[in-house]
Amino acid sequence: MLSGDYINKGELQIKLPNYHADTPIKATIAGSTPYFLEQVQQANNYLALARKQTEALEAPFAKQSIIALLDDVCQFVDRAQHAFDYPNEASLFPYKVCQPKFFNPPLKQDLVIEFCLNDVYVVCNVYALDVSRHLHHKAGHDHRQM
Repeated sequence: MLSGDYINKGELQIKLPNYHADTPIKATIAGSTPYFLEQVQQANNYLALARKQTEALEAPFAKQSIIALLDDVCQFVDRAQHAFDYPNEASLFPYKVCQPKFFNPPLKQDLVIEFCLNDVYVVCNVYALDVSRHLHHKAGHDHRQM
């Protein structure tokens, strides 16, 4: 359930083929630790800037000042709308830290779940990390240097 900038309630049941395939992952989002959606906040910020522009206009209204105001407001509204586009890669995992604390029970360290918006849809990305393989590879690499 969405409420403003947050997902404050939700249930997930995820089954990944290469990650404990016999047991689905179950997690919930509770209202006590809602999941913050940055894109909604960005859209709100742009709309607030558009509102400030309209409030700053003082009478008497000249044609040029009205045209400039409408251009500025249209740009802010356009940016607010584009805040709901699928985020660029720098805004998502692994560049953004995803906290397991949003979920109950807390996620294992090798599992990442993140949410973002794409137009009117809530998108859920799930990543199962192979930490043991990375650690084994790193340990083997360090061993060769000795």
